[in-house]
Amino acid sequence: MSMRRGRKVIAVLAAALVLGATAVLVEETPAAAAVPTSAPTGLAPNGGSASGNPQLSWDALDGAARYRVQISESESFGSTLVNEVTYNTTYTPTNELPTAPSTLYWRVAGMDTSGSALGPWANAQVTKTLERPELQSPGEGAPLDYRPADPTFSWTPTPPTKSYVLEIADAAAFV
Repeated sequence: MSMRRGRKVIAVLAAALVLGATAVLVEETPAAAAVPTSAPTGLAPNGGSASGNPQLSWDALDGAARYRVQISESESFGSTLVNEVTYNTTYTPTNELPTAPSTLYWRVAGMDTSGSALGPWANAQVTKTLERPELQSPGEGAPLDYRPADPTFSWTPTPPTKSYVLEIADAAAFV
């Protein structure tokens, strides 16, 4: 009971006592949880590409207390890689999704306050890509000097890549 409502109850009881009437307290019944009737809009990414695990986002939906997010490799969502509930309008998967290149389908639906009823799904897709590592040293096309020791190579890391293959050739065509 809020302070404002509490003051009203006290005022009603005081008025009833002054008038010699009997006061009966009636508890307010909360309204039934409404199921969202429309699907979320403004889904991103949708149709684009992302490296690593993409951050999914959508516009807030009137009447939605939370959202169910699903990610699948199948457009039919026969099986899901992610099936989570969030109170936010963004979600980034915490488990590593399949490696690139792959198309991931994702969808989101608003839920009622009880969390038991779903509104309509909104669907999107994203292609997961890997970023190309950039050579830092030696510079592109620089001659390699194997004396007095083997050359050292370095490049920018590209998460979530776990290993790299380095090819060295004496011809640009790698033949």
